[in-house]
Amino acid sequence: KRFGLRVCSPRIPGPVDHKHCMNDILRFCSAPCVKRVDQKAYRQRVEEACAFLRGERPEYLHEVRELMEKASGDNEFERAAACRDTLFLLQDAVKRKVRADKSLSMKADEASKGIQDLREVIGLDNRPEIIEAYDISNISGTHAVGSMVCAVQGMPRRNRYRLFRIKTVEGTDDPGMMAEVIDRRFKRAVKEGGIIPDLVILDGGITQLRAARRSLDNLGLKDLPAIGLAKRFEEIYPQSMAYADAGTGNKSFPVRLSADSPALKVLQRIRDEAHRFALTYHRKIRTRRIRESVLDEIPGIGEKRKRLLLQYFGSIARLRRATKKDISMIPGMGSATAGLIVETLSRNEKP
Repeated sequence: KRFGLRVCSPRIPGPVDHKHCMNDILRFCSAPCVKRVDQKAYRQRVEEACAFLRGERPEYLHEVRELMEKASGDNEFERAAACRDTLFLLQDAVKRKVRADKSLSMKADEASKGIQDLREVIGLDNRPEIIEAYDISNISGTHAVGSMVCAVQGMPRRNRYRLFRIKTVEGTDDPGMMAEVIDRRFKRAVKEGGIIPDLVILDGGITQLRAARRSLDNLGLKDLPAIGLAKRFEEIYPQSMAYADAGTGNKSFPVRLSADSPALKVLQRIRDEAHRFALTYHRKIRTRRIRESVLDEIPGIGEKRKRLLLQYFGSIARLRRATKKDISMIPGMGSATAGLIVETLSRNEKP
């Protein structure tokens, strides 16, 4: 509000977005969408806000303090209290930003050392500045999903993360699922001229590596390095192992690094992030499917009523605690349907 920065979601907002914007009406936004400020002026606002968060603009804190003192002098105690709370929040924001910058700087330095070490460990020609890591999550082949996370210079780049619903593979075939994800990700990159990373990390051992390597080779990406990282012993499977049994006669073995290896720490951090991302998505899908299946068991509950129930109660857990009377109060539900819902959910205590 102080700097007139927009909070709307469009990447490049225009007049249509402005029509539905309350921030401009309330004068919280400088409205670059309708050219009230040009690009240069708006960028200056952003830079000023960033400078404030770095603690370089203490005069803005003085402004709030002066407003607080004036309100107190005018016996406007509620306004003074609001200014006081705002001042405390701003001061806290500056302190947290400074701490975060220091922490981020330390992590970036550690990541840079790990990247260089990783280059030497796996024998890359260049530093892997852009790394993508892939993971598969499923339970006995059900609700299978894949994830891709990206790190640039060893630091996460969340706007490049991607999720995949497995479409072509059934059953417990993790290598096949990995191959599908790799194929979908890089087929599009090759076709559209998208970003190609410097290194691909696969969560798993030799079978996942071989499956992914086949997909990459088929897409003409034979020069793109790929390695596997198995959780059990934190072994690195170099890409040479993907070809070891291809009649070449070459022998290759997993690499084990010491626990304090900078390269291993970088690999683990990126691999664990891919695992977390995939697992979170898998749980979300599984929960939604289970929730839907419980309601699908009830006669007369179609998509419209299902949506009404979830909108009204918020979750299946809250719906389970509702009485027949509570449910029948929803428009269009009726006493008989409410009774069926209560009876069905009582038979299925756990979703």
